[in-house]
Amino acid sequence: MRLVREYRDAMDSIISITDTLRRLRTSAPRSSDDEELFASLAANRTRRARTVCLNVVADLDAGYIRQDSTAVEELAGTVQQLQQRLKQCSKSPIPGKNGLSGTDCS
Repeated sequence: MRLVREYRDAMDSIISITDTLRRLRTSAPRSSDDEELFASLAANRTRRARTVCLNVVADLDAGYIRQDSTAVEELAGTVQQLQQRLKQCSKSPIPGKNGLSGTDCS
């Protein structure tokens, strides 16, 4: 079951990368579609990050990752940065939502 999930995740990544390359290749420089393209890329990246995080949790639980490795320490620092940023984002009003103006997570 795990290998099937790994295969599916790899295929999803390949499809996402292929779509991204196609969209970047066909977009005009400074096009008005840039904002939509970047938002779509960010949404895909967020989805992939969630999947990777869940896989890392499973790898830790299965004992595939040594918890005393430098990579784990670096990942923990990055996750802390992300948590802080997500907390800031959740406190900021989203422009246009409910008539509020303000800043988003950028």
